[in-house]
Amino acid sequence: CTECKTRHREDQLDDPNICPSCGAVGKFTEARAFNLMFKTQAGPVEGAGADVYLRPETAQGMFINFKNVLETSRKKP
Repeated sequence: CTECKTRHREDQLDDPNICPSCGAVGKFTEARAFNLMFKTQAGPVEGAGADVYLRPETAQGMFINFKNVLETSRKKP
């Protein structure tokens, strides 16, 4: 909904033109695919069918460790 900035599943709306959160009529954008999986590439060459997907709970380590990696590998002289 562009009025209240909420997301709703299109298949779970009672009326596809009315926002259940704020009641706005006709304020939805086009439906888009929403994927919780993180898409990345595996291997030395991009493409070639090397797409892999990470589950959110296994991908969280890269966000948790980012500050540690940043502080230890980006030392200024």
